[in-house]
Amino acid sequence: MGVSQGEGYRAGLEVEILCDDRNIVRRFTRQDGSADWRVYGTWSHGDVAEVSPASAPLRAICFIEKAAENTLIPLQDGKEINRRLLACVIKPFVTADWWNKTLDVIEALGREIPCYVMRFDKSGAIVTELIQLAGSAEKQAAS
Repeated sequence: MGVSQGEGYRAGLEVEILCDDRNIVRRFTRQDGSADWRVYGTWSHGDVAEVSPASAPLRAICFIEKAAENTLIPLQDGKEINRRLLACVIKPFVTADWWNKTLDVIEALGREIPCYVMRFDKSGAIVTELIQLAGSAEKQAAS
C-alpha cells in the first residue's frame, strides 16, 4: 500500500516510495506458525526514479484501476484474487517446480492479506480512503 509522492505531500503525509513498478513480496513464518508478509522496493522502477530498497509490512494489496470515482472495493472471491495476483508475477525461466512454489505463495498471499480494487481518478481524493485503510490494517496487525 502506498501513495505517490505528490499525493502524500498534498495530504501532509511522509511517504517513502518503495517502487512504482516492481516490488518483492516475502513471507516469514514465526516460531508460533503465524506469518508476516513484507514488501520490498527494487531498482526496477517505472516512471518514478526516486525509489527505495527499504521494506514495510504488507497489510493490503490494491489492484489499481483508473475510474471516475475514488473507492476501495474489497475482493472476496479467492479465484479472482489468485487470477489478479498471478498477472503480477514476473516469470523467469519457468519449470514445473517453480510454478508449484509460485502458485502456493499466491494462494497463501490471497488468503492472508486483504485485497482490494482501488478505483481512482487523478484528483488525489483516493488518499483519504488509503489513509483509512492503512489505519484499520495497522489496528488489525496490532491485535
